[in-house]
Amino acid sequence: MGIAMDIRLRLLESLLRQKLLGKGLKGKPITPQIVSYAVTRACNLKCLHCHADAQEAMPNELTLREAKQAINEMAELGTEVIIFSGGEPLLRKNFILNLTEYCSDLGIIPAMLTNGVLLDHKTAWELKEAGMLAVGVPLDFATPERHDTFRNKLGAFESAINA
Repeated sequence: MGIAMDIRLRLLESLLRQKLLGKGLKGKPITPQIVSYAVTRACNLKCLHCHADAQEAMPNELTLREAKQAINEMAELGTEVIIFSGGEPLLRKNFILNLTEYCSDLGIIPAMLTNGVLLDHKTAWELKEAGMLAVGVPLDFATPERHDTFRNKLGAFESAINA
């Protein structure tokens, strides 16, 4: 386990011991209104700014059933928006389509962050039909050469523009 994860776990344990988790200002409960869910660490690019180990899927990624259970719990807490991210979430396209529809059925707004390389017209239409309300595609530089270099992929600029 990395140092950063160890620190997060110790902080969480401390908050639980002190019974501070779940309490908000003036005793009102804290609800996670917007949740970012990294559905995979796998990615189809090797961006210069990304983690060196973010290229492969983790063996313990949530199954569809597990993800739906987590979304049920978020809905019970009052979550309003779930942003699917990664790695590259569209590497788990059917998973994303299923969860998008599931969120919509529960009244949670689904959104997604993607590098845009896998986002073609057909996929965009499928996401829309499933209930996806927002998709973010980063454009890191105004010139194709610099963007493609940063994303470490020839054509990444065009993919982002066309997404």
